[in-house]
Amino acid sequence: MSSRPTSLVWWMGGSGFGSQLNLLLMGYLYALDRGWAFRVRTSDWPALGHLTWTDFFAEPPWQECGTAEWRVRLLVDKFRWMPLGGRQAFSSRIYSQVWARCRDEQEFSLPDQGIHGTTFVACQLLFRRIWQLSPRSLDAVEQEKRRLGLSEPYIAIHVRRGDKASEAPPVALEQYMERVADCDMGEIRTCYVMTDDHAVVSRLRAGWPSYTFLTSCPPEAGGHEQATFNELPADVRDMRTLAIITELSLAFAGEAFVGTFSSNIGRLVALYRGVETTYSVQGDLQLPPGRQVDDGGRRWVTMAKGQLFKRRRNVPVPPAPFIVVRWYRRLIRRGGWAATLAEGLRTRVPL
Repeated sequence: MSSRPTSLVWWMGGSGFGSQLNLLLMGYLYALDRGWAFRVRTSDWPALGHLTWTDFFAEPPWQECGTAEWRVRLLVDKFRWMPLGGRQAFSSRIYSQVWARCRDEQEFSLPDQGIHGTTFVACQLLFRRIWQLSPRSLDAVEQEKRRLGLSEPYIAIHVRRGDKASEAPPVALEQYMERVADCDMGEIRTCYVMTDDHAVVSRLRAGWPSYTFLTSCPPEAGGHEQATFNELPADVRDMRTLAIITELSLAFAGEAFVGTFSSNIGRLVALYRGVETTYSVQGDLQLPPGRQVDDGGRRWVTMAKGQLFKRRRNVPVPPAPFIVVRWYRRLIRRGGWAATLAEGLRTRVPL
């Protein structure tokens, strides 16, 4: 049997919502580029509590990797020396290859997918393809628009605080408002502020009274901490995931967007909107069409920060289904390499 992979199994783990979606897009593009089948395991993603991907979005263009199948695939991955082990690639093993191909701007030509262009162009098409909201999400977006009174044209601003300070220094609000003024949007004086810290909104309202600042951020919010979020009850995580989907959808609909490259959320908005009305407070003010591959353009179109995320620790694993237990016992009785395989299964799955 050939040892060349024919599928990529992608694991969505414990980092933030925007980070996981950006990584997912790179993995999906890499699999398409290689002609591999693409399977995704989303059930370990903290953004999903009791709800699943299809509660927030339409059916995805990949297949979900279920719990029993995931355990078997982990077992196969452990025994890569066997002929069976080379038929699939795991995201944890090929990050370096994915980044080398998809992190910086390179050219892709995938006629069957309608992709002809740079990494940015390819990921933009894929992101717009998967960002198809479910009725639950669409209803949440419409309710929030009515609650805020977002009937007039507005400019979306994203200001990330919280644990982001450990990755990149905070950007002064004056720089954001300079970019808002440079958007040249005429008489638009309404700004929709995406932020995880309500103090940002208070400072904006106090410092620029000629503008109207609307936000979905609750008054008690004091900054997002991903580690804290991961430990929240499942129903609370579901509610907050719906909130970030709502905020992103409102940012997509604004007349312009002002944000930072150091935020994965900023990159997602740039992907969905395109670069013509996307403004960065770091480096170049705006990326005109055709500049995605020069030094200024890379600030917005690079698809990853180069950081590995860690698997969640201390997560209880449910007992193995009966079919796995029966398979294990049959392998033990067979002896030889089958018994060795069974012992590998025992170390991965609580039988």
